[in-house]
Amino acid sequence: LISFQNNTLNKSIRKDNKTGVPGVKWEVKNGSSKWVATWRVNLIEKSKSFNPKKLYPELPEDDAVRKAFDDAVEYRKMMVDKYYHIEDLADRL
Repeated sequence: LISFQNNTLNKSIRKDNKTGVPGVKWEVKNGSSKWVATWRVNLIEKSKSFNPKKLYPELPEDDAVRKAFDDAVEYRKMMVDKYYHIEDLADRL
């Protein structure tokens, strides 16, 4: 039996999604910009942020932003694998 939580993963990407990756967004708050990976566990939203300036201060800004994005996508895939227990779903993200 498929749970509601697992079934929501079958939805297509929202039209207002600018990253092309479900559950990963660019957030600007209080002058700080970062990528945020989000997922839900038992209807509770969890998230982890990836601030390019803190993670990769030695890289040029564009490269740091791209690497932080890649980190956020990879982390989101790991959380989907961990909490949703669906094989090959991460390949669809």
